[in-house]
Amino acid sequence: MEDNKKDNLYFIFTMDCERVKTESWMNDGAPSWSISEKAILGMAEILRKEKVAGGFYSTPATAKKHRKIFIELAKEGFELGLQFHCDSFRDLRYRKHLGQYGYKEQKEILKLAKQDWEDAIGQEVTTFRCGYASANDYTFIILNELGFKQSSSSMSERYTPDVASSWQGAFPYAHHASSKSRLICGNLELYEVPITVANFKRRGTLCPDWYVLRSSYSKINKEYIQNIIKQSPPIKTLVAITHNTTNYLDKNDVRTQLMGYIIDSARETAKKYGLNFVPATLEKIHQEADKIGAF
Repeated sequence: MEDNKKDNLYFIFTMDCERVKTESWMNDGAPSWSISEKAILGMAEILRKEKVAGGFYSTPATAKKHRKIFIELAKEGFELGLQFHCDSFRDLRYRKHLGQYGYKEQKEILKLAKQDWEDAIGQEVTTFRCGYASANDYTFIILNELGFKQSSSSMSERYTPDVASSWQGAFPYAHHASSKSRLICGNLELYEVPITVANFKRRGTLCPDWYVLRSSYSKINKEYIQNIIKQSPPIKTLVAITHNTTNYLDKNDVRTQLMGYIIDSARETAKKYGLNFVPATLEKIHQEADKIGAF
């Protein structure tokens, strides 16, 4: 098949690298720094074997703790980014979720988080993800103003108001963010690449943390790829997600096996429907979108 960008399906497996539970208000943070390290190293090992792109999006505290690992991963071509939870930041003084803050406070918080992350890693960060997918109509504006170039924060149709995560009616495919609403395409430089969500189940995401049956992921890949072909957005993506809560170095752990299966299933399903399976970071996806003038 001719390598035509309109027939490309860009794939990335991402990891939200959380702070440990004992240093956070979160109940679903990493159980220990040791497990966190094994999760990161194990996922990188799987992605190398599968020859796919990976994104490691860490909180500032996690960036500091695993600094050497992340720097080495970046040298290999893996993408680093800032993943942010208010309830695991600094001394835990911020007790609301990101999307519950107004423009001024939210910008001050994210500016501090960006600085902490950059101080930890020693390089600029331009990729972002909201923890809990918590955001409001100020969030993309602020990220754009702070110099972030790409984000993967939205989850189509998610509605979890207690953490200010409301994406009902959101455009579900990769697009430039809007200064008017987080739900629509716009003309900000910031490029949003949504976490893949299929209308298969409430949690129809490509996340090995949540399911056991391989058939669940096959259905998600099939349904989402069918939808994306039908809707035909200019940039087609699959964004899988996991967390630093599983020892992915353990080959006997079912979630380790599922990560490989998710990738293989996505690759096979793309081929079945006539799409080029193209591993790519969010930065690369953004660049490809801009090359063709995609919205």
